[in-house]
Amino acid sequence: MSVVDTVLKSWTVDPAPLNNACRVVEPLKTIEHISFDDPRIDKLRTAKKAIIQVFFTTKSSQPSCNSYLKIYSDYHLRLTMSGDFEYQFKGGF
Repeated sequence: MSVVDTVLKSWTVDPAPLNNACRVVEPLKTIEHISFDDPRIDKLRTAKKAIIQVFFTTKSSQPSCNSYLKIYSDYHLRLTMSGDFEYQFKGGF
């Protein structure tokens, strides 16, 4: 496998709201945008796979909870990637 491009993007996602038992009560949605110029898009067209690394901390800012929160089996992290593209067709239509 050869690396076509590397995108290093760092942002902080706000924590989901917690109940009195220090468990998440509803998921939180965050949308982030990354832009690519034409030369990078040309390189990405040859890619067959993408590797995404996510790092997070469970440090709580809520005083009534321990300093670090538990991650329960019913918690999840959903990641959706989408793109806004302009398509170019070759050939006679």
